[in-house]
This record gives sequence, C-alpha cells and structure tokens, in this order.
Amino acid sequence: MNKYTKRLASALFILGSTMVLTACGGSKSDSNAAAETPKFERAKTTVSSSYGPVGEIDTTTPEFNYVDDSLSNPVKIGYTNTNGGDWNEFSLAGGECKHPKGAGSARCTIKPDIYFEEGSEIAWWIFYEASEEEGGNRWGKSSYVFTVSGGDTNTDTVPTPTSPSGDIDNGQPTYEWETFNADSFQIGLDKQGGSGWQQFAINGKENCPPTSYNDSNCWTNSFRPRNIDLSPGDYIWWIRAKVKGQWQAWSNGVEFTVPSNGGGTTKDREAWTDFDLRGDAVLTWNETRQSDASTGNGKNFEIGYTINSKDWASVQTRGRDSFATKDGNYVYRVGAPGSKMKFNSGDQVTWWVREQVNGKWQAWSNGVEFTVPGNGGGTTKDREAWTDFDSRGDAVLTWNETRQSDASTGNGKNFEIGYTINSKDWASVQTRGRDSFATKDGNYVYRVGAPGSKMKFNSGDQVTWWVREQVNGKWQDWEPNNEGISFTAN
Repeated sequence: MNKYTKRLASALFILGSTMVLTACGGSKSDSNAAAETPKFERAKTTVSSSYGPVGEIDTTTPEFNYVDDSLSNPVKIGYTNTNGGDWNEFSLAGGECKHPKGAGSARCTIKPDIYFEEGSEIAWWIFYEASEEEGGNRWGKSSYVFTVSGGDTNTDTVPTPTSPSGDIDNGQPTYEWETFNADSFQIGLDKQGGSGWQQFAINGKENCPPTSYNDSNCWTNSFRPRNIDLSPGDYIWWIRAKVKGQWQAWSNGVEFTVPSNGGGTTKDREAWTDFDLRGDAVLTWNETRQSDASTGNGKNFEIGYTINSKDWASVQTRGRDSFATKDGNYVYRVGAPGSKMKFNSGDQVTWWVREQVNGKWQAWSNGVEFTVPGNGGGTTKDREAWTDFDSRGDAVLTWNETRQSDASTGNGKNFEIGYTINSKDWASVQTRGRDSFATKDGNYVYRVGAPGSKMKFNSGDQVTWWVREQVNGKWQDWEPNNEGISFTAN
C-alpha cells in the first residue's frame, strides 16, 4: 500500500481508458466506450427491488445495489442531479457480488466514497459492456432516482482525528478525535513504507447508559490499543464511523513519528526522594525503556532543581554521580563526594530528571518536592529508648538506630544523655569512645557502671533520661519524648 493511500473499497473514476474493469470478472474490449451520455427523463425511470438506492433515503453516503447477469456486464454507474447538475461516473470495480441459490445472476453492492447533499434528487444509470450480438456497450434505457430527504445524525459523516500527530514521545499512543455521534468507529493504522495494516474496532457509546445515547458527554472520542507497542518509524492513521448501521467514509490520514529511542517509556518515569543514614537526600528515579540498568555507571542524566521556588540550577551526572541499583533504579546522592548540590536545613527543593538518548535530551520527568530536614534527614523510625540492667545491677541506657545514626561507625558516635535524679538536679554527659557503642543488633548503649562513667546513682533514686545526637556539627532534638525514660536505681 502506498503510504498515503487508504485501504478502502472506494469508487474509482473512469478516465476514458481503452480497457474498462468489470465488477465481478475479467475485462472486455470497450469498442463502444463513447456511448452517448443519457439525459434524464422522468418518464423513463424505474423501480426494482434489485436496484438501489431509489425513492427517499436518509443517508448522504448511500450504498448502490445492482444485478450482474450472464448476458451483460455492468462496469460503471453514471449519475447527475435531476435539476441539471454535472455528469459524474464511478467504476463498479470492487463491488461485492453474491449468487443467490438457484439464481443465474449475481446480486451486487458497492459503496462509493461519494457524498450527496441533503435535499438533492439524483438520477443514475448503469453502463453495460456487451458484445455486438448482445447489443453492444450501452447505458441502461431507464434511470433510477433517489432523493436525500435527511442527512445523517452528524452534520459531517467523517470524524476528525486529532492525535497522535507529528513527533510523539512513546510507542503506545492514545488515538483521539473530535466528539462525534456514532454507533462505532474503526481506526486504520499503517507504517509508512507498507509494513502491515492494522485495524481496531471501538464502541462509539461504550460509556453511555441506554438512556443517554444522545448525550455527547459519554460518546467515545479516544482509544488506546492494548499490547500494541510501535517500533520507531513514520506512521499514518485514519478513522471512520458507523452511523445508522452504515460505515461512512474514512477520514483524511494523520501522520506521526515514533522516535528512534523506541518511543519513550515502557512505564511512566517515576521519581522520589530517599535519605541516607547521614540524612542526605538520595534522588531516585526508575528504569524506563531508554534507560539501560545494565550499563551501570556513566549513563547521561540531567537533574534540574529549584530551591524555595527560585534559583533554577541543574547538574549532569557522570560516573559515580549516578548509578543503577540492583532493583533497576537510578540514584544521585546529594551528600556524595563531588556532588554539586548543596542544601540548607529547611530548604524547599523541587527536582526533575531527564535522560540523554542518542545525543538528544528527552522530556523532563514530573517534579518531586521535599524539605531538607533540620536534623539532616530525620529518622527512618522513631527513636526508642529503654533501660536495661547488667549482671551487677548497674543501669544500661539503650537507644535504637535511626537514619542519622550510623551503626557501622561503631565507637565514637557523638551523643548526649541528659538526666534528672528525683525530678531535679538536671545533668548531662556527652559520650565518647567506650562510653557509647553500637551493639550487634544496631542499638547504642551507655553503661552507667562502666569505668569512666560520669553517672552516679544511689539505690532508690528515681532517674529520668533522654538522648540526643550530633549530626553535621549540630545537636538534634532530645528523644524519645517529652517524658523521657524513667527507672529506679538499684
């Protein structure tokens, strides 16, 4: 198929060639092709159930019915407005013929791609090809007449396609057209260059309850084929409507191009913000068709961002700046060595990401917002604290691991423990070295009875204590809560 040609059984106009195609068979010599064009005479009209349209019709694009017998071969139809309009012809090549059981002639139909104006009265004749013995080539002696008494439900019988059109960003487009009242639609799609015609059927009133068929709010005007993923290349598509049981003409074709990166995403680009154990933001985005996790480091991405809704900036990721994780997502660590992003506590950050494919930057993802936390990233879980006792009866103050705490660093984490004895005499100690350490289960402990401990309690003392951590040189809030953790000293 020519890339601009619709696959339609539409009428072909006769241009006076020396050979004329037959409707249902071969071709014959057209020795009398210049037969005189008939003139309309109302007295020379006829009505037959085998020929149509005749009489009053309610469609502007009618189907024609005729008979093909063994004695004469109908090859074209000529028609004119009875009020003296221009003479026009169309070929019967492509007509569909059936032989009723026991009949010696075929009943044929053809629907030309021709629009007849509402209110017009049309007279039409059949041109027959026959041998001299059979009367020679000739127009039928009688005409058939029809009147278009009313147009179709739509002012125009052809829907108007709108998208996809031009360059698109994915291989799974949604086909859209202007709202149109029809029982159903067909979409025709072809890859330019002739690599295979596809056709889809769509219910025109899929979303309409039976009582709302004339409500345009529920008419179908879009369709996305399932499991159709177009390869890169140029395409063209058409749409036609079925109105009152009759398929109307195809629309004009609309061309679009699926880009060479494979058509955008196999799934929508998703992006979100995580935080590492130090509280630094980890910008994360998912794998899509144009991204290839197997390439690891070195993928070309650009991250654009604003701080407090102003000061747009961007960084392009290289090498260790971005990499694919085991789950196929890509990350950019704000706190990594060499990172060009710097945020302050409380900053409102919005960021986007895009990828470079075949030397061209693709579309930006949706924006992702986050607030730079005051404690450097907050907690992955609420701080929990409790009091254990060792075998000697000395208190062991214990608190759990949170995002800003890093159990892997072991001894040397900077914590401060504040406490009261019998609801008075506030005091605090800052832990250093052996004073606090991470246990195997990731919790931190301070042993009151350990050598060098600055905490001394007497038996029966009512002790309440809190803990806070120093992150990036700043002390965070006291935790776990306002009441603290209470115990009675042994």
